[in-house]
Amino acid sequence: MRPVVAARAAVFVVAMVFMQAGPIWRTGFDRPLPPFLHAWRMYHNRGDDQCMLSTYLLSADPPREVDWVASLPLPPEEPPPEVTSIDQGVAIARRLCRVVPFDVGVAAVVTCTSRATHTW
Repeated sequence: MRPVVAARAAVFVVAMVFMQAGPIWRTGFDRPLPPFLHAWRMYHNRGDDQCMLSTYLLSADPPREVDWVASLPLPPEEPPPEVTSIDQGVAIARRLCRVVPFDVGVAAVVTCTSRATHTW
């Protein structure tokens, strides 16, 4: 083996060991990370503090899911509002109540993610 190839292979092996040491140390040994090691987390914090709003009309049996974005009178040039909290979901459901007929009930289910659910 030529010296250049051996040096490249050694650098590659050292880099791989260093990259894998953090996750192995954290998950394998269940120990806090030393300052020079970092646990790699794919898509860390992506989707946190986001909510999903599902709205249902209660006049039908069974209740029928309705698209709240299509049902609300929103300006066409503005994007629909993002739901990032339960309070925002409740406010949108209240706006939807004003749009549907008086004898139709509206149910809203807001499901949110949070950084508090991470165990890192």
